[in-house]
Amino acid sequence: MIKKKSNKKAETKLAKSIIAEECCADPKVGQDIYVRTALYLSHGADDVIGGLAKVTELSKGISAGKSVTYVEVKEHPGHSYNWELLALEQKALKKKFGKKRAHPDPDNDPEMNRWD
Repeated sequence: MIKKKSNKKAETKLAKSIIAEECCADPKVGQDIYVRTALYLSHGADDVIGGLAKVTELSKGISAGKSVTYVEVKEHPGHSYNWELLALEQKALKKKFGKKRAHPDPDNDPEMNRWD
C-alpha cells in the first residue's frame, strides 16, 4: 500500500484563497450584508446601529491607492462602505448581530452636531 503524502502548506494556501475569494466578492444590489455600528462625535445625526442592511448601490473608488468597490445600503443612506474592508468583517458582524437589522439612531442634540 502506497501512502499518499499530504501537502499541508498547499492545502492551507488553497483554503485561504477560497475564503478570501468568497469574502471579497462584490455583493449585488438587493443583497443583505452586515454593516458595523457608527457613532459620530461631531455629527450624531448620522449615527447608525449595525446589523443586516440591504445593498442599494455599488460604485468604484480609490482606497490606499487602489480601485475598490464602495457599497451603499438602505439603512444608512448617503454613506458608503469600502467593501474590501467590510467583507473581511462579515463573519464577526454576523456573529455579533445575527438577524438584527441595521437602523439609524440619530443623536440630534446640538452638542453632538458641531464641527468646531
